[in-house]
Amino acid sequence: MQVNKTLMITALSSTEFSHRLVAHRGWPQRHPENSYAGIKAALALGLQHIEIDVQLSADLVPVVCHDHHLMRLCGQDNDVRLTTLEQLQAFSFHEPGRLGPQHYPTKLMTLADCATLIAQYPSATLYVEIKRKSLYHFGRSTVLQAIDLALKPIQQQSALISFDIAVLQLAQRQQLGYPLIPVLLNTQQWYDKDIKQLQPPYVFCDDDDLDPAQNLHAIPYPAVVYEIADYEKAMALLTRGALRIESFCCGELIAAHAAHVAST
Repeated sequence: MQVNKTLMITALSSTEFSHRLVAHRGWPQRHPENSYAGIKAALALGLQHIEIDVQLSADLVPVVCHDHHLMRLCGQDNDVRLTTLEQLQAFSFHEPGRLGPQHYPTKLMTLADCATLIAQYPSATLYVEIKRKSLYHFGRSTVLQAIDLALKPIQQQSALISFDIAVLQLAQRQQLGYPLIPVLLNTQQWYDKDIKQLQPPYVFCDDDDLDPAQNLHAIPYPAVVYEIADYEKAMALLTRGALRIESFCCGELIAAHAAHVAST
């Protein structure tokens, strides 16, 4: 008997729906990206999948930060890779251009502090995106060693993700024990031998790189699709076979689904 997948997806409870979401840099729709407050708010919503970005400071401390240059995040003409942790923590990462002064001050979070927060939510998984700018500046081995040390307390709750396949291959050779999740640049990578050798349980991919009619049940790996802000689009992708949806506005998607459930 065939099962109508559309009906199955639309019948998801609010809890089941939230478990199909990945909070992209926490909850940036309401808080500064990659901030303690934003990640804590996403976890408080019941989200079980949190994605963050990691760079290294000049003194080799992994910090939760997307940009290597800090003008957008805190209005400082500094490079995170050339600035010590002590100097970085004197800045406020409240995204003044996007959010104004409302979240001032926002302290930069270290990966170790993020791990401490995640440990309070045993059902949560942290997806740590290793940024290429730090890899190219410090070298893959140095970055990977620093990240591994910070994540040790929550190793079973963590996964490493990156556009840089070579750093994932290095983690595989070192048998660090994390799920290794590539972020694909294009559809050709679905069939890349280097991706296959990683044996990823799933991959991250950009919605813009997908054929709108593509059956996601038929692709080689389950897909976490980003960046999705629209509820109808999220539901359409789940119906087509997406494993999860990554979004800057998971809270708003959860509210939209709750309204949908209430109206049916």
